Amino acid sequence: MRARPVFRENPCGCRGRFAREFIALFVIASTAVAQDDITGGPPGELPNLAGAQRAAPWPGAAQTLVLEIVLNGASLGEPATFRLRDGQLYAEPSTLEDAGVRVNDLKPDAEGWIALASIPGLHAEYSVAKQQAILQVDEARRITQRIGYRTAATPKATPGTGFVLNYDITYLRNIGEVHDDQFGVWSEQRFFTHYGVFDNTGTYLNGMGLNRYTRLDTNWTYSRPSTLFTMTVGDTISGSVAWSRSVRYGGIQLQRDFSLRPDLITFPLPVFAGSAAVPSAVDLYINGLRQYSGNAAPGPFQISQPPSLTGAGVAQVVVTDALGRRVTTSIPLYIDTRLLAKDLSNYSIDIGFLRDNYTISSNDYESSPIFSGLYGYGVTDWLTLQAHAEGGQGLSNGGAGAIIGIGDAGVLSTAAAASKLHGMTGALFSIGYQYIGPKFSFTVQATRATDGYRDIAALSNTSIFQHIYQTTASVALGRGQSASLSYIDSLDSFSGHARVVTLAAGRRDGDGGLRRHRVLRQARGE
Repeated sequence: MRARPVFRENPCGCRGRFAREFIALFVIASTAVAQDDITGGPPGELPNLAGAQRAAPWPGAAQTLVLEIVLNGASLGEPATFRLRDGQLYAEPSTLEDAGVRVNDLKPDAEGWIALASIPGLHAEYSVAKQQAILQVDEARRITQRIGYRTAATPKATPGTGFVLNYDITYLRNIGEVHDDQFGVWSEQRFFTHYGVFDNTGTYLNGMGLNRYTRLDTNWTYSRPSTLFTMTVGDTISGSVAWSRSVRYGGIQLQRDFSLRPDLITFPLPVFAGSAAVPSAVDLYINGLRQYSGNAAPGPFQISQPPSLTGAGVAQVVVTDALGRRVTTSIPLYIDTRLLAKDLSNYSIDIGFLRDNYTISSNDYESSPIFSGLYGYGVTDWLTLQAHAEGGQGLSNGGAGAIIGIGDAGVLSTAAAASKLHGMTGALFSIGYQYIGPKFSFTVQATRATDGYRDIAALSNTSIFQHIYQTTASVALGRGQSASLSYIDSLDSFSGHARVVTLAAGRRDGDGGLRRHRVLRQARGE
């Protein structure tokens, strides 16, 4: 038979106090045993929660902890809420994302928590003594910081109401045997409201035997900056691509208008990436000129900054830590504003009646309608596709083109189109290459149409296009001097066959001005 302790009453009446002290001692000892079970090791050691298998005192119960996060050896300062359940540490996705840990590829449990042991590339430890969650995270698991340029929120345009009158007056007096004074006025009347802008322009001429007013353009325009949408009703100019021609017409135009957002960057921005082991200062240099200066927290980062550069250049990313140690990375780049950023698109739709004798007659429109449309789309940051179609008065015309970035070696462009007018067919082909560098630039472009090719510009008796070949080369000579040579060979029904050779030399003065001496040789004809 097992003996049981017997508590005897004593004269001093201490039996109750002794029992309370004994029970308190028993509770403290039990708590110590339970804590040892949760942490998975004797006091002073940091349990590896990724492999902990011991159970909490109440299996399945979760214990809420408020812990300081230490990420890759650096304290993040602000404490965060965690859960300890069945020997595993859990955190909410927002807590991990705020700490710079990428979890968008993971699925939380039914209560919205993620077990740290289930995250690839992350090793977690729980320090009981310091009340810290110590996380070691691979760089691939870190969220990349984005610093530098960010697309600004679309500003809200507040329309107003008002009237604008612009005018330009010219007076010319001839002194001689024939006195023929000339007086001319160009004027614009613009009225704007919440519903759009009404605009009218025209000229008045008195002299040379004339005394008349000629209306130029009259239209109403409505714009929506939040969607980059513009609608124009009245006189306007059709949209075009590099290998098509614009026309003046009266009708309606719907288009995406990037000019509504001057702050919007439409071309692909180079992304400069790096990594900082500790909080560091980051500087970006383009061709030796600083374009950006800021700070980066520990971990990977990207700088998206629109450099003041067109063409080729060299970017340098300089990372400097608190001790002054520097790491410099050089990156070649090439920027061409003709390319559209990935997933960015533009369009223009035109329907109306061609206008003839512009600046001579106020209301000379053709009776048969025409249409024109274009669409451009940035497939990738190095490929922009284009499509164009137009027709009317028996004409059908359509084509497609592409602008292709080839790294820091320049940009290629190509296009092809076909047309049919009253049984007559034709085709157009275009190809070009451009390289713009700090020391040397070169451009070559060739566009040729067959004899039967027609577009809506040909319908207005402007001209029938046949070909244009152009080449330009320029070189920097140093000390502010430069030289360029260009050659253009064009043929159309209006200007005939023209060949133009231009040789230009320039020198920049000390005050930043540019003095240019030009030698021009021009030949026309077959």
